[in-house]
Amino acid sequence: MSPNAGVALTRRNARNACSDGIYGSRHFALMTVPSHPLARWARDLGTKVGETTIDAEPTRVAAWGWATADALIALDVIPVAIPFQAYGGDENGVLPWIRDALEEGEHEIPTILPDTLEPPFEAIAAAQPDLILAPYSGITERDY
Repeated sequence: MSPNAGVALTRRNARNACSDGIYGSRHFALMTVPSHPLARWARDLGTKVGETTIDAEPTRVAAWGWATADALIALDVIPVAIPFQAYGGDENGVLPWIRDALEEGEHEIPTILPDTLEPPFEAIAAAQPDLILAPYSGITERDY
């Protein structure tokens, strides 16, 4: 695999996740990880609901949405907040492979966001992220 494969995969996922595709137009997704050295190209991002500008490299990234925390941790970006995982998670809502990866890297378990259908805006804000990644989360234009 080439060193740029992660960037190509991320770019493809961003394009597919933000398209109407099988997920419908009510879903907003952003699948790019500017904190990772392979993805430093991301500054101005076109999303389903408009342009987003990232002025500086994020240092506090919150994850909301399906598999977002997995992708971030795989790229060595430790989120400050992750969603509670009722299916497959432990009593604290942490998936076993996420707990293993964090413990292996001697990282603290991030803030666990409430198990809700709607984005927990207050809990996310309390984590003080400078970037929120939310692919496959169902975030609407109003939420954005």
